[in-house]
Amino acid sequence: MYWYFGSTSDASLLISNFFGRVAPQNGIPEGVYDIDNDFSLVIENVTASNEGTYYFQVKPRSKEVESGSVEVCDKVSPSRPYPTVIGCNQDHDADTCEVRVRHDSTVHYLTCVMEQVKPAVQLRWIHLFLGGQTELSAYRTVRPVVLPAYTGSSLRNNTSSTSASVHLTRVDDEEVYECEAVGVAVGNSTRTRVYLTKTHPTTATHPTTATHPTTATHPTTVTHDTTYNEVQFSNNPRK
Repeated sequence: MYWYFGSTSDASLLISNFFGRVAPQNGIPEGVYDIDNDFSLVIENVTASNEGTYYFQVKPRSKEVESGSVEVCDKVSPSRPYPTVIGCNQDHDADTCEVRVRHDSTVHYLTCVMEQVKPAVQLRWIHLFLGGQTELSAYRTVRPVVLPAYTGSSLRNNTSSTSASVHLTRVDDEEVYECEAVGVAVGNSTRTRVYLTKTHPTTATHPTTATHPTTATHPTTVTHDTTYNEVQFSNNPRK
């Protein structure tokens, strides 16, 4: 049993199992690769450099050589288990959220994203209604993510972020939509359900303070007439 990486040349041989003796090849140290009892290749401490095509060759006793290949993809799952809907009240682990729009809105945009995954996922928008569903025409983008070395987030480096947007030309109250992500990185598929509701205007009531007329009181000055009796004094004694 022989396992190769990239091609079936002698220089590409990784490890062999010859009559039950497993041995790494081409100077590869012990513990990097192994072959289990089912003759499957075991890779320890997987990194992005292990992504690629692996080839095997096996020659059962008294039989022809059998060969084949296996494609190995580096998988990076999202930090959030469900697609994120922009402007939606959504908890980290919740698969439902609510989008509120003005009562007089006639158009609206819905955008969902799945960030820093590998391989990139496919996103689609679905309109749910009583008795069925319809896939909406969406504008999709896939953006490569390259992080600086000093961030220390090597796992998220060389991943992809995908977004999908739909333009709703009609906005009705209590509509239901779903953003679905499909791909290896999310374990087949995952989705977020969006409830769209309209906000209705409310009439504010303010308390009223009653005003009573006020009578002003002005100070009054009372004047009294005082009469003084004039007394004359004389130094001459009365005769």
